[in-house]
Amino acid sequence: MRSSTVVLSLAAWATVLYHDPMSAQEPACRLICAPSFTFSPGVGVPRVFSGDRVRLLPSNTETSIDPRADLFLFLTMDMPTAIPRFNLVAQVGWSPTADRTTNPFTGYTATQQGRDNIAANELEIELGGTVALIRPQDTKGWFGLKVGAFDQIGAARQADDGRTYSHKLDLEINTSYGFFNWLPRGNYLRNVAGFADLVYLATGLPSRDDEVPSGQQVYLEHANGAAFFAGLTFPIAPLVPEK
Repeated sequence: MRSSTVVLSLAAWATVLYHDPMSAQEPACRLICAPSFTFSPGVGVPRVFSGDRVRLLPSNTETSIDPRADLFLFLTMDMPTAIPRFNLVAQVGWSPTADRTTNPFTGYTATQQGRDNIAANELEIELGGTVALIRPQDTKGWFGLKVGAFDQIGAARQADDGRTYSHKLDLEINTSYGFFNWLPRGNYLRNVAGFADLVYLATGLPSRDDEVPSGQQVYLEHANGAAFFAGLTFPIAPLVPEK
């Protein structure tokens, strides 16, 4: 099943099972409401629970690719819908500090170029939806909790990928924190929120015995798809949302 089909199926499932008695108090729209835009800088840690065990080539020595924190920047468009608590989301992510050993487009390694590493500065795009289990307005702006499913479009990671960019199923638990909620209404900082997200890539990662990158390492187990992200979210439009 393609990632986009899974996203739509989860949205339909959540709609049937989660009836919101407060939906009458929310602004009415026919299908998709006016979007909001946010900018979120933060730190991300892939392989958050354990490193990936690999065998290095051609030395045949075993090692672990351990978790490493990198800076991430996200631009997000969030669109409420006529379905209570369900939002459509489009997000672009980029890491200015991530690196890799091989350029996926030229095939040259950092060693061949006389560098320590090659910047992994390709963009990642996520399209999907979220279901709010606890809305910030339910806690007077102090806390929010939602779950989401996304089609992540990013650099290919599997040995048999036939494209430079591939689709991956991304499952998330997102929390938000109103650190500045004590400020008066109308103050921009009142709408700046902290976030902490647990992310799991369910598809599209190297499996056991996959040689990725080719000629450099072989995975001794399925790659760990869990990651943790935390940072701050700044509203862009509307600049000072009603809260």
